Amino acid sequence: MIGQCLVNGFNRKDHNTLDNSDIPMTFGVIFMFLNLNYGAVFDQRVLKNNSLDGFMTLPLTNENNQATDDFKDILLNCIYQIPKKGFMPKNTPELIDMINWIETESGCLKTHVQPKELTTRIQYEFSSILNS
Repeated sequence: MIGQCLVNGFNRKDHNTLDNSDIPMTFGVIFMFLNLNYGAVFDQRVLKNNSLDGFMTLPLTNENNQATDDFKDILLNCIYQIPKKGFMPKNTPELIDMINWIETESGCLKTHVQPKELTTRIQYEFSSILNS
């Protein structure tokens, strides 16, 4: 999922709050949110405990993606550089490595759920709602 977030941020133009006019800043924001959610669990138990388990569960990311070893290495190197507060400095070598990787190698990270999978999940969710 984080790879897809980075690719989306890299390609996002003219967004109201976070576009790609400053890629290091965009990635810094993404890594800041990743750090804020470090260790967070968001599973069915959490949904049920917060009365959110009755909502439709549609895939937001393409979970069929498999991260390459080089992406995992670069990502871990970036994660180790995330400051406890604030943004990662724009000139952080690990951040620059990630930007370069996303720019040249991100084709393996399909950013959208395949239409057939999404259609199947929507049909399943509507069927579950109508039959309950």
